[in-house]
Amino acid sequence: METNCSKCGGEMKHIPAGVSKKTGRPYNEFWICNSCNTSRRPEKGFKKAAELPDQLLTDEIISRLDKANKKLDQIIYLITGVNAETNKEEFAEIMKKAFGKGLLRQ
Repeated sequence: METNCSKCGGEMKHIPAGVSKKTGRPYNEFWICNSCNTSRRPEKGFKKAAELPDQLLTDEIISRLDKANKKLDQIIYLITGVNAETNKEEFAEIMKKAFGKGLLRQ
């Protein structure tokens, strides 16, 4: 396959099939121009996202869930002051304050 862009003549970069970090969706392999961002699929025998190993997709899902859990932990800490190092007594005191201020209801 020609490795120069048909639009601007710039060098094309090969992007293998994978999973989008932004959307979490699998994508087929393609070529993209470093200069003008024109993209194209290889003419023959290109690798489709459906051919990706299940483990690659599973690893991406686990990675995304781990990142989401870390963000939720940060949000909980910002709202309540509770984190993994908070002991039972500190937690009880934080909950008393939250209920007392009407932030939480039984």
